[in-house]
Amino acid sequence: MGKEALCGSSRCSPRLHSAKRTASGEPSAFVTLKKRGLDENVPAGMKFSKVATPLGPVTLGASDAGLHLAHFGTLWEEKCDEDCGSDAASEYMKEAKLQLEEYFAGRRTSFSIPLNPEGTSFQKKAWAALAKIPFGETICYEEQAKLMNEPGKARAVGGANGKNPICIFLPCHRVIAKGGKLGGFSSGLESKQFLLDLEQSKPNL
Repeated sequence: MGKEALCGSSRCSPRLHSAKRTASGEPSAFVTLKKRGLDENVPAGMKFSKVATPLGPVTLGASDAGLHLAHFGTLWEEKCDEDCGSDAASEYMKEAKLQLEEYFAGRRTSFSIPLNPEGTSFQKKAWAALAKIPFGETICYEEQAKLMNEPGKARAVGGANGKNPICIFLPCHRVIAKGGKLGGFSSGLESKQFLLDLEQSKPNL
């Protein structure tokens, strides 16, 4: 996995830009996330927050369609107004924060919040496969490709994992290199090992 960055890599960290505005000065229907040099549109009305974890802050982004973003670090350039986002987005945000806190406290082994990652059809297929990896277990890229019915596309799968916008909830940390090597991770190998150790030390509740 050495050349393929997992989610959270500093090379693929999204950067929140303020909403584009129309000629009248009103915000447009989308805000833009900069990620690996690509513009990715996500719905306006997104609510952003962060939650403290043993590995540092995790930025969360939710809309009335569910959770769109969970990424290590503080990624927004301009602080989002506390009143921004819909009521549904606020509820999803509260639930995401609670579930993430329970995960790190060892009281949660699965998540029950709607996820709505933005990506290509292949990326979404790869991310859906991540959700099928059992808590406390790991697979390699080749195994993930087979799980997707895409044999021989391990490298493409690694690239898709590298753009996973919802870390932990879509557990790209459970995908390791063939042969058992950890590979890369944004917060360092210690952080990735921390997540794997956390999961492997807890029963599947």
